[in-house]
Amino acid sequence: LLEAARLAPPPKDRDHLRLAIVALLNLAYDRGDGAAAQEARTLASTRYAPMFDPAREPAGHADGLHLEASAIAVVATRQPGDDALRAAEDLYRRALDLLPPGDDHDAADVRYKALTGLTSILLEDGRRRRDTALMQEAADMARAAVDAAQAKGEPQGLAVARRNHAAALMLLADRTGEPDQAASAVKALGAAMEGREREDDPKGWAIGSSNLAVGRLMLGKRLRDRDMIVAGLKGVRAALDVQTVETAPLDRAMTLGNLGFGLTNLGEMDQRPEPLEEAVLALREALEIYTDEPATFEHARVQRSHAEA
Repeated sequence: LLEAARLAPPPKDRDHLRLAIVALLNLAYDRGDGAAAQEARTLASTRYAPMFDPAREPAGHADGLHLEASAIAVVATRQPGDDALRAAEDLYRRALDLLPPGDDHDAADVRYKALTGLTSILLEDGRRRRDTALMQEAADMARAAVDAAQAKGEPQGLAVARRNHAAALMLLADRTGEPDQAASAVKALGAAMEGREREDDPKGWAIGSSNLAVGRLMLGKRLRDRDMIVAGLKGVRAALDVQTVETAPLDRAMTLGNLGFGLTNLGEMDQRPEPLEEAVLALREALEIYTDEPATFEHARVQRSHAEA
């Protein structure tokens, strides 16, 4: 599909063109390929979305807006600056506004995807601004995505939506500092992982395992609960078994950053140098992965954590 998109004029067939855009988005996400993200954005905005009349085929046009927003979001959530975040947020909201009410399957599918994308943008914006209202809106959007996934009737999408909702609640709880809210979020993260097997969806399982682990690390730090931190570290290590440099380098770098965070907290709690030394090694490996993208927001976060460790 990528060869077809790059070596020949973009296909006129809607389904083939959409598959090519999704392939580019996957490449951009997994490899941090900015050129692939830009290509996906161009195809979505100039080729795919115009294939659908907004008045007669609102779901198709909204899907084009969602794909363009996703291409922007791949870059926006990893680099400093707010302009790209605003652009992606605007496109996701425009896509949602276009969708007709009711149980139309195509509209429900696009609604779920746009809500999921908007949740990620709002969470990242809320985290950067330390804005509780934005995080609350993100949690509300994630809850709406769960409802949209249920309307779709797709079990895997529903599992992802529940995982994202629980993760949004965890970040909101961390921001508000409410231990009970954080404990409920960790419980929801655990429930979202029930029945999910690593062999069925290794990438999704690793993301879910990492989210649950980070929730435990955050709650363990807040409650000074060593067992909770150790459980979180176990989950992070399990995710790293799946996220290799070859298959998911940026996911691995982010998870290594979380490992460094957890080990630093454990070292401080135990007053032992060994966890801190391991934290430095994990964060150093993450920095090596980020070498090709020195300006990313996550790169800056890991640099700070490395210095603190």
